[in-house]
Amino acid sequence: SIATQARRMMEGVVEEEGGTGSRAQIPGVIVGGKTGTAQRPNEGRRGYEAGAYIASFVGYADGTAIGIQDPFTLLVVMDKPRAGSIYGGTVSAPVFQKIMQRTLHYLSTQYGAGSRVESDGEFLNRMPNGNDFQFSKPGDTMFHLASYSGE
Repeated sequence: SIATQARRMMEGVVEEEGGTGSRAQIPGVIVGGKTGTAQRPNEGRRGYEAGAYIASFVGYADGTAIGIQDPFTLLVVMDKPRAGSIYGGTVSAPVFQKIMQRTLHYLSTQYGAGSRVESDGEFLNRMPNGNDFQFSKPGDTMFHLASYSGE
């Protein structure tokens, strides 16, 4: 099917040697994704900002091999990356890898093998309360990433 072909291509981006998203690999977990690099549009004008880019990586992780039954999806977008590179596979894929690896580790240790998101919200009710995390707002920056080299 077309969906199967797309999934295989996305997994190849991460898992194959020389894939543009190889920095998103997580040992023992099937990861697929798509890298992106785009010129940053001028705000309020036509054209693009000189030398300004947006680097992205969108991917999923299938943690069934480590006991997580549900796949997780994550989008990482870096606006005007300053880490010495402008490419999604170099800048955003390593951030995806760190966040996803920590998420899967947290879920497997907190909720055990076989954890899954139940449609009735039962799993979500066991997630940390609102004081343990917060959603970002436009313009927010993430802590500890300013000096992150992607290594």
